[in-house]
This record gives sequence, structure tokens and C-alpha cells, in this order.
Amino acid sequence: MFPYKIKSHQAIPIKAVRQRFDFANEILTMIDNERFDVGCIWFTDEAHFHLNGFVNKQNWRFWGSENPHLCEEKPLHSPKVAAWVSVCSRGIIGPYITRETISSELYTAILEQFVRTQLALED
Repeated sequence: MFPYKIKSHQAIPIKAVRQRFDFANEILTMIDNERFDVGCIWFTDEAHFHLNGFVNKQNWRFWGSENPHLCEEKPLHSPKVAAWVSVCSRGIIGPYITRETISSELYTAILEQFVRTQLALED
């Protein structure tokens, strides 16, 4: 016997797969024709850190000859902070630390602040 974990993934419609394929080919063509600077691509990510030491243990498994029946008690909504950063060959934006979830409004505000800063530096 072995412990197994059911994996799930988001279903992607065939139309979306085709659109992604077409977009990738278009970008590759632009790169080959030097109409696209790959140095302008920004990669972003965010992470949530629980302030009470909680760690998401969804991938943890206990191996043993018998079940120890361990149970860890944790609060329903533990306090946490979100950290967001963006990286490019030209630099780094952030990190931005907030107690809020990175919503589309906050993300837009972060990017607008970055653009304003870049424009000011270019002057």
C-alpha cells in the first residue's frame, strides 16, 4: 500500500489552447524579426505568509506502520501578509508587502506607481 493524492488541474478549452499556440508563434516571429525586445518581459508572482507559523501541509505524508491519529489545531482565518514582486532583465519591482490580498485594483496601483517612477527616472 502507498499513499496517493488525487491531483486536479484546470480544464483548458481547445479554443484557448489554439489561442495560446497562435500567440506563442506570433511572439516567436516578432523576436526573430527583432520587433520584440525579450528584455521587456516582466515575470510576477505573489506569496502569502501566515504570521502564526502555519505552513500549508497539503503535500505532507506520514509514513509508518500504524496511524498516529495526529491532529493539528489551527485558526480558521489566520493573520497573514502577501508579498508581490516582479523581475525582468532590466530590474526588479518590489517587493510589495501588504496585509491585503493582491486584488486587480492593488495590482494596477502597483504597476501605475512603477510606470510613474520609471518615467521620472528617464527624465
